[in-house]
Amino acid sequence: MKQMDLSDLPEYAEGTIWLNEDIEGYQITDADIYFEEDYKELYHLRINKSRFHDGFESRHVVKVQFFNCDFSNVRFESSTLKDVEFNQCNMTGTEFSNMNMMSVAFNECKMMLNNFTECKFENIHFNDIQFKQLYFNQIKVKSLDFARCSISDFEVFDTPLQNVDLSDIDFGEITVQKEDLESSIISIDQASKFVELFGIRVKRE
Repeated sequence: MKQMDLSDLPEYAEGTIWLNEDIEGYQITDADIYFEEDYKELYHLRINKSRFHDGFESRHVVKVQFFNCDFSNVRFESSTLKDVEFNQCNMTGTEFSNMNMMSVAFNECKMMLNNFTECKFENIHFNDIQFKQLYFNQIKVKSLDFARCSISDFEVFDTPLQNVDLSDIDFGEITVQKEDLESSIISIDQASKFVELFGIRVKRE
């Protein structure tokens, strides 16, 4: 996924900001961000080193870059993300549920205790991330990519990973149903882990 270039957007004010429909096409840096009650769409923004104090429930986020932002314990519920990048963000405890996600990249983010439930994934990229406890629950996957990732504890339930390349993941503990792994792609080094996981015995000549 090619990175967007929104670096030429003009700067908006710093400090405490209440986002509203008049704020689009700007860069925002070092801000404490809240949402006005009726504000439903973040559009065409580059947000740097900022903290979010409200959840993203039922909001649309389109053509937005986040750099070094704090999303810890923020909820994305029934929201839509399209053409969005999270770069070096703190996403500890960030909750993702009942979402539509299209062309979204997570790059070098801190991700711990992340639950993706009943989401739709299309062109989703996780790059250079060390996950601590990642949960996939009832996700519909159209396109998903992992590059240079590690997952210490990975639980997958009712989420078919057909044609998903898992070979660039360093797995710790993993809980997954065999049918969810059908036609996924793994490395030779990972094969022994999955053989053990599913209780398959290898006969040696």
